[in-house]
Amino acid sequence: MAKGRAGPGADDMALEAAERAAAAEAQHVVAGPAPADDTEAPPEDLATATHRALAALPGRSPRLEVCPFLRAGEGPNTAPADRPNAAQHCWAFDEPLVLGLRQQELVCLRIGHGHCPRFARGEERVRRTLAPGLGRRRRPAPAVLLAAGLLVGAILVAAGAVSGGLSLPGGSGVAAGPTPSPSAPPATPAPTPQPTLAPTPAIDPTPTPPPEPTPTPAPVPTASPAPSVALPAAWQGLAACPAPDDCYVYRVQRNDTLYGIAAKFGTTLNVVLDLNPAISDPSTIHVGDQIKVPPPPA
Repeated sequence: MAKGRAGPGADDMALEAAERAAAAEAQHVVAGPAPADDTEAPPEDLATATHRALAALPGRSPRLEVCPFLRAGEGPNTAPADRPNAAQHCWAFDEPLVLGLRQQELVCLRIGHGHCPRFARGEERVRRTLAPGLGRRRRPAPAVLLAAGLLVGAILVAAGAVSGGLSLPGGSGVAAGPTPSPSAPPATPAPTPQPTLAPTPAIDPTPTPPPEPTPTPAPVPTASPAPSVALPAAWQGLAACPAPDDCYVYRVQRNDTLYGIAAKFGTTLNVVLDLNPAISDPSTIHVGDQIKVPPPPA
């Protein structure tokens, strides 16, 4: 005769008791001895530790802009002065190094000492001294992972014991899940035909017409100057009247008369008076007066 199964309330109580037992066992595992490295503080940055060590060097100047390796002449633990001093030395190396006053003024006592090769070497020595004690990392405790696995396993075992035993796959107590249908293979996209580029017809170069010959201008005949006609002696040295008057200008000389001037130029008194209408009295002319006379006969 088969035994009757407990009611739903009994199953819940049994499952809860199994969970508590598994949790207690896991807590016991976690509470075990932890590795010593698990209690260490987080590691400090190497650069920060180096700067802190340089600031704490014995005998360094309280002013941060002064090189931490500069010391007074009394020894490595004596702080330097605030101004250049011939007795001050550099202790970045094993042995003190004598410094010039100009070196102290421009480098050692200023913020620019960080570019000094002696400071860089001393800083590297401090960094190498601190490096072995830094860089540790806390290792993960394997007990935590083990406790989590025990907790899950205990819950599964308790659940199987309450339900009357574990059911194997394929039994009547397990509902068969839907069988996933094989997914259809993805369709391969048909290749897109690439457009065929038609060859570009060659363009015949446009023939360049030959340059037209430039016509040579015909030489312009140069007009030959008209042969100059020699004036008679009476007209030589006289100025011609402005155009359109066809005459010459004579200047009255001493003892000249109007009648004598007309006779000199081979004309009459009336012709001279017609050319000079401003003369009202033919008997009165003055030295220097300008009188128009006719041109010489052709």
